[in-house]
Amino acid sequence: MYYVINNYKKHLNSLSYGAAIQNINTEIIRRLPILIPPKNVLLDFYSLDALGRTFTTLKKNRDRLLPCLISGKLSVEDLDIQFPLSMGTD
Repeated sequence: MYYVINNYKKHLNSLSYGAAIQNINTEIIRRLPILIPPKNVLLDFYSLDALGRTFTTLKKNRDRLLPCLISGKLSVEDLDIQFPLSMGTD
């Protein structure tokens, strides 16, 4: 439902009412045309969504670690790092 409501955000904002806090009643939501995709499409979507969240987490971790590595605050001297043969680190 998050993606459906997010998709209709502008439309829903134009239908909302209230002075200080905008409100949308349930009848407005009930009238929204919502297409439900087949199960295999939903499963593919959830897989991609999970992959995207994992990628975002990895980018955040990289951005936190990289400054520590560059500044020397985090030492990698004692790590047993195995490079792939294709990197040619002879």
